Amino acid sequence: MSTAVAAVTNRTHGWSAVWGVLLILFGLLAVALPLATSFGVVLVVGWMLVFSSAVQILHAFHSKGIGHIAWKILVGVLYLGVGIYFMNNPMLGVAALTHGGDGCH
Repeated sequence: MSTAVAAVTNRTHGWSAVWGVLLILFGLLAVALPLATSFGVVLVVGWMLVFSSAVQILHAFHSKGIGHIAWKILVGVLYLGVGIYFMNNPMLGVAALTHGGDGCH
């Protein structure tokens, strides 16, 4: 093995260990702080919905047929509404995402 390959392998191994330790620490924090973790997840899901709504609406204009365009725009607007709702009301978003829906209260 050449010295350049060995140097890259050693550097990569060190970063893998750092990432492993960070992931363990973040996992412990997520278990220790479930409300904060849920809050963060709802914000990430909200932003993902907002960005995916933009992509959905842009994609609608590449579709053929007014029916396909209308449905894709409708879905994009729905994504946008839910994403904004989650970001404006994160605790209600937590309740919406974590409710089991099994009828038991």
